[in-house]
Amino acid sequence: MARPKLTRHAEHATRSSLTQLALELYLGDGLDAVSFRKLAERAQVSHTYPYRFFENKEALLTAIRVLCSKRFSDFLRSHDEPDASPLKRVRAVTTHVVRFAREHPAEYSLLFTLDQPPPDRFDELLDIRQSLIDFVTDIAAQAVAAGQASGNAQELAQLIWAGVHGLISLDLAKQLVHGQSIDTLLGPMVDRLLSGGAR
Repeated sequence: MARPKLTRHAEHATRSSLTQLALELYLGDGLDAVSFRKLAERAQVSHTYPYRFFENKEALLTAIRVLCSKRFSDFLRSHDEPDASPLKRVRAVTTHVVRFAREHPAEYSLLFTLDQPPPDRFDELLDIRQSLIDFVTDIAAQAVAAGQASGNAQELAQLIWAGVHGLISLDLAKQLVHGQSIDTLLGPMVDRLLSGGAR
């Protein structure tokens, strides 16, 4: 007997629930633990049921990345102070990117691991990634307009994003072993980028 067709609301709710369970599998036992069979066991449904919501494992992992990206975005935006000076906001957002990575290293690693499809293959993932860089770009543009930073705001935002990610990647890999740490390098790096010292 065929399963009854779900309403759009019920389908969205079930997909969200399965995505959350898949994230819990990943956080508990790593990426290899994320499989349709284990997800079905965790959800207490048939092993074929998740396929109604995710075409394949890549689609499932993308849904997890979208969820983590939203959590990352919400974290940054919840700590933003729109009324603060642009310079303070730029510095604060870099600090909170590092804080998120430290508090949620598995989620951060999943977002930026090399072993994943390009975001532009998945509209929802691309949209949330774009909204994140737009958020940083808007703050950078305000800093440039206020004379607190030099250069093109979009380029500046991308350089800050890349620079902070580079430091975090080294930190998570425990490779900052040459007398400096992410705490001692983050501020000076951001200051040089804001002043145009990266050119």
